[in-house]
Amino acid sequence: MGSDVSPACFVAALERQLLCSNYRAGSSTGAGSVHVGSCDVHGRDGSIELRSLQHGVIIPTDPLTGKVTGSRQHCSFNFTKEIDSSSPYLFKAVATGQTLKSAEFNFYRINYSGQEEIYYIITLENVRVVHYSPVMHDTRSVTGTGHMEDISLSYEKITHLYKDGNILHSDSWNEKYGCH
Repeated sequence: MGSDVSPACFVAALERQLLCSNYRAGSSTGAGSVHVGSCDVHGRDGSIELRSLQHGVIIPTDPLTGKVTGSRQHCSFNFTKEIDSSSPYLFKAVATGQTLKSAEFNFYRINYSGQEEIYYIITLENVRVVHYSPVMHDTRSVTGTGHMEDISLSYEKITHLYKDGNILHSDSWNEKYGCH
């Protein structure tokens, strides 16, 4: 047993109120709960399950000397998801340049008791959807792949939290590090 990680364990819970621009599911008056994504797992209702995720931070270096040649660069935060009820909102966010207050990515695993738990959280602040691309793979040759979309986010600040031990680090693209 132990800490097995299931392949469908990445869930993004975008700041729903900002993403939806005051939309509340089930009501035209603004009351009620918000359900953006299609996840129906208990405790994650309305979240967006991800199929893949990729992100990086790069420090430019001279390939011959290894000397740092510039400030670190935050790459876009990319993920792939199935097309679902959140898709029009993500498209609207990229089309209008809307800034989202935050986006939270929860990573799940099965603990020693056999229960699912969040063990890692990545939080983005002041987020923009900078790329939206529907994708349809050749479904005749790949099983389990349907109508997907690739999304890229830019952000002002990123925080990584490993919950066991509360190990945390944040970085902002405009923060300066090093000796002054």
